[in-house]
Amino acid sequence: MRYRAILLCLLPLSGCVVDQAKEVSIYQRETRLIEQEITYTPGEVLTLKQAILLANQNDERLAQEGEAYLRAVIAQRRTLGNFLPTVDLVPVYSRRDRVTGENGTSGQDRYFDAPLETSINLFDGFQDVNRAWRDEFIARARRNDLLHQQELLLVDTAAVFFQVLRSESSVRVLESSLKLQDERFRDARGRVDVGLASPLAASQTEAQIAGTRTTLISARADVVQSRSRLSLLTAAEVQLATLGDNLDPPALPSLEEMLKTAKASRDDLVAADHAVEAARHDVEVAIGQYYPSVSLNFDVFLYRESVPTGRTWDALLVANLPIFSAGRIEQDVRTAWSNLRTALLARSYLDRLIRSQVEQAYSAVQASGERLAQLRVQVAAAQQALTQAEESYKAGLATNLDRIAAQDALLQSQLQLVSEEYDRKLFHLTLLQRTGELREQFVKFAGLTPKQD
Repeated sequence: MRYRAILLCLLPLSGCVVDQAKEVSIYQRETRLIEQEITYTPGEVLTLKQAILLANQNDERLAQEGEAYLRAVIAQRRTLGNFLPTVDLVPVYSRRDRVTGENGTSGQDRYFDAPLETSINLFDGFQDVNRAWRDEFIARARRNDLLHQQELLLVDTAAVFFQVLRSESSVRVLESSLKLQDERFRDARGRVDVGLASPLAASQTEAQIAGTRTTLISARADVVQSRSRLSLLTAAEVQLATLGDNLDPPALPSLEEMLKTAKASRDDLVAADHAVEAARHDVEVAIGQYYPSVSLNFDVFLYRESVPTGRTWDALLVANLPIFSAGRIEQDVRTAWSNLRTALLARSYLDRLIRSQVEQAYSAVQASGERLAQLRVQVAAAQQALTQAEESYKAGLATNLDRIAAQDALLQSQLQLVSEEYDRKLFHLTLLQRTGELREQFVKFAGLTPKQD
């Protein structure tokens, strides 16, 4: 039949195949740090640059944020579609009871129509315009949220990377100290056996060894746990990898300069600005419901069997003026204003929060640098004190407890120094994240070629 041929010809027009790889590439273009894909082969040295690139490439949580951005882009394009007419094929097949007229003739009991229905919105109180701007700002906000989450991921990866190095350095310090303590214990036992020292000296040394071994057990466990977290972030087999670190934090600009940079560069602050604009346009959408709307409907019949069969098209201009809506429009307007005030409050708090975060991170970097200088002095002094305690003990001028105290002081200062060296690097990266510069500075530090937009 003729109408079947029409349907078969038009039906494929309704199909649509989505290119999944192209969809994913929309947000991957925003977060990609380098063009090429990065891989890690077990047994190679894993650098901080590689760890961060692997996490940035493989982290599913970042991809989930990317999907949220993609959905915002899709919603924006869907809203833009409201400015274009819609065309629908609406085939109608009707069958009814045959009725015989007074003159003995019977009416048609079945018919088939295949109209193309076209509808276009001519005016809706600028609601479509404001919806388009609202969704535009929402998409921008989601993009900046994505970039902010990326910076958080970068600093989290660096924190775990440095935690592994910190724990492994602590293990080396503890193992070295333990070797020296074992030698002292054997010496103390020998002295006790020949009657040159009391059993107390051996017991004190043995207690010190047990305490050091307890700390060593915790440090080794922390290495395993930290490497497991690093493997989770990078999605690579890095449990046995040798880590390489060449980060040397440079001197800092002034605090005021860092605060200015944060106001201009923080992606979450930019996202908050876009959220305010989106809420502002949403208010206009709600108010637009009070205005009249005008639409044009136009039908073209590709095939028609209904009466009058000779008519091939018709058009209808429809106007709608809201007179009574039982307060629904008013409540929509009130809700929209509340959302706008909420967005403004969030923006105001975030502005103060960022200032506080930058001040705290800046103070942490400064204090860490000062502590690092003093800890180096402390380690040197503790080493000298231990040497003097050893000599005094051998000369009979000091007790074994003095020697143990000097050894504990050196061990603690060495552990603090190791920890502070990595803390300073992490504090520096945290400050860059708090000012919104971590992504840019990481590309420079790693010597990467920035991706081409």
